[in-house]
Amino acid sequence: MSLRRLGLIAALAIAAPAGAGSAPLRCADPLVTVDAASLPVARRVCAAIAAAKPRLAACGLSQSRPVTVEVVREIEGAADHCAGLYQCGTDRIALVTPDRVTTVMPEGSVFAGLDPEVYYDSLVVHEFSHALMDQADCERPRCTADREYVAYAFQIDSLPEEGRETIRAWRDMPEEIPRERLNDFLALMKPDIFAATAWAHFDALDDPCGFVGALATGRTTLALPPLVD
Repeated sequence: MSLRRLGLIAALAIAAPAGAGSAPLRCADPLVTVDAASLPVARRVCAAIAAAKPRLAACGLSQSRPVTVEVVREIEGAADHCAGLYQCGTDRIALVTPDRVTTVMPEGSVFAGLDPEVYYDSLVVHEFSHALMDQADCERPRCTADREYVAYAFQIDSLPEEGRETIRAWRDMPEEIPRERLNDFLALMKPDIFAATAWAHFDALDDPCGFVGALATGRTTLALPPLVD
C-alpha cells in the first residue's frame, strides 16, 4: 500500500473507509466481494485479484477466508497520500477510485511514471497481498518490513515488463542488497525507496518464492536485531 503510504498501514487499520457502493459485486471467485459505486470498477478489481492469485498461491500465499474490497472516494482517517489500506485482522481492503490515484500520489513517487490504470491494478495486488499475508499461519508477529516487502514485491511483479523497467530506472540499485537495508525504518519513512529496493532484492533472488514463504510463516524476518548495551 504505497502511494498510499502504505507502510504506515498497521497504525491506520482502525480507520473506516467512507461510502462505497450499495450493491456489492461477488466476483467469479466466491471468496472475493467488491463494494463499489461503479460496476466496471468492481469488475476491474475482481479481474486484478483473479490474475494475481495464482502467482501468490505459487509462493505459498493462498486464500482461506473471504475478503471484501471497498472502493471509495477517500479513505477517512488515513494519511493524505493513502490510496489503499488493508485493515489488519478484518479481511477488508479499502481502495480509492481509479480517478483518485494520481491526485493522492506523492510527487516523485516510484510509481509516478506508470500509466495510472496499470498502477491501479498493481495497487489492488499490493493490498490483496497484505490480506493473504494476514491469513497465513505465522510462528511469530511480523514486522512492518516483512509485510511491506511481500506486498511491494508482488505489486511490482504484477506489472507488465515495461512497468517493471520504469521501476528499475527510478533509482540506481547496487548489484547486491543486504537484507539489513530492508528494515522497518526505511519502510515507514521512505516507502518509495523501500518499494524499489524490495523489488530489486526480490528480482535478484534465486528462489524468491522461498524467501516470501519464509517471511509469511515467520521462519525468517527482516526485523533488525535488538540493540545491545
